[in-house]
Amino acid sequence: MEAREIKEKVLRIMALAMEVSTIRKSPDEKGYPDVFVHFAGHVSDLDVTVYENGFDYKIEPHRKWYVHLYEDDTEERNKTMFHTFGCAELDNIIAYLEDLKNA
Repeated sequence: MEAREIKEKVLRIMALAMEVSTIRKSPDEKGYPDVFVHFAGHVSDLDVTVYENGFDYKIEPHRKWYVHLYEDDTEERNKTMFHTFGCAELDNIIAYLEDLKNA
């Protein structure tokens, strides 16, 4: 996948995260999803965490993805990383967030 396509998918995930996380009517309203997105450009990683009923530090997230966006040329790093490599995973995240938004 080309860098342009990866960028478009990452931006779509960020936009969906904002849409999903702002469904509630007020910041204190409970029972609505919270989506956290973290992009680490220096290592090309995208982390997405979803709390379907709102963030609570006492519970585990419902879904969590660690995606390494570009194949690393160092085999040693690839062996030690727990990230998913591949942009097909970005499509899975987008589909999940779209379903969450439309639920």
